[in-house]
Amino acid sequence: MSEAMIVSSVDGPVPQRAKYARLFLTRSWVTISLLVAYLLVVLAVTLTPSLDTYHVNEVGYRVVDAGRSAGLSMSFGINRLSLIMNVLMFIPLGVLWGLVFERPRWIWIAVAGFPVFSALIECIQGAFLPGRMADAGDIVANSVGGWIGLAIAVVVRNAVQRNAARTSSSRPG
Repeated sequence: MSEAMIVSSVDGPVPQRAKYARLFLTRSWVTISLLVAYLLVVLAVTLTPSLDTYHVNEVGYRVVDAGRSAGLSMSFGINRLSLIMNVLMFIPLGVLWGLVFERPRWIWIAVAGFPVFSALIECIQGAFLPGRMADAGDIVANSVGGWIGLAIAVVVRNAVQRNAARTSSSRPG
């Protein structure tokens, strides 16, 4: 069986499979780089001694005031906003993890790993960072965010793979 060939002006004919392997490796390095960069952002935000560095409290109170002005209940406060922000912060981490590591074993490592990673952050905050406190609710919120992101990545990856399989099976050949 012969492989489909693609003409390349530099290297001569390149097997179709090699072209897709290069595309996959490029995509992998991009997603791995994004995962590492975002992980560093999460660590910078969560392990900063004081959130005042980022004016988080000031912004948080403005968001709460705007929410209440827009008709949200008075129960919507800084604690509820913090919970929402913790979930949202970990969604991209879950998406990127799910895109970088596609094998089921790595997905299950992430399912167990998000709570462990979050617990480590909270332990460091409680033990070493004055002005920060460890909160079990943050562990739950971060884990839920990571799991949501992971689910999004799995659904997107499966949809893309189904579409690619459908497209390749419908080609004449």
